[in-house]
Amino acid sequence: ILQFSNNFYMSVRPQVTKYYARNEIKEMNKLVFRSSKMTLYLMLILSLPVLIETHYILSLWLGQVPDYAVDFVRYMIVISIIESMGYPIITAVQATGKIAKYQIVQGTLTALNIPISYILLKYFDCQANIVFQVSFIITTMVAIARVIILSKLITFPVKEYFYQVFFKGLSVGMLAAILPFCIHRTLESNIFSLS
Repeated sequence: ILQFSNNFYMSVRPQVTKYYARNEIKEMNKLVFRSSKMTLYLMLILSLPVLIETHYILSLWLGQVPDYAVDFVRYMIVISIIESMGYPIITAVQATGKIAKYQIVQGTLTALNIPISYILLKYFDCQANIVFQVSFIITTMVAIARVIILSKLITFPVKEYFYQVFFKGLSVGMLAAILPFCIHRTLESNIFSLS
């Protein structure tokens, strides 16, 4: 699923850089908005069936599904969706050539995943899926930080981005999930319910 979104992102990347090099910031922002939304929608199209039928898919593949495996897969897919939405933002930051602050913030936040997860597992006796919950929160924080850092480097409408991409995009995703989820609840899981 993630490889598919990477292929789409690779086709957009040169154009974002070209717009910045020509100082066409408005056009670059439009492309960042559109490509972030398109990435989200493509990821949703590919991942919704897997998110809904995770247990069935894992039982086909593994036979007996291990504890937490369904949760792990679902968290990994959601984290991948959030990360892939940020690819155009990353490209826009890289196009400016001022990536030190971005790398420090992203690296620091991402590195917090291990110590926080360790503390929660060792001292608070949390369940194994806390590692993915921490990763989800940190990935979300990194996604927000990316947008804020980009807005400090160029004129970038942060509020509009969050509304257009995050709020509207995720609203579409939730609405799109209703019908497949209802079908999943009423039909028996089998190879035909995946399509």
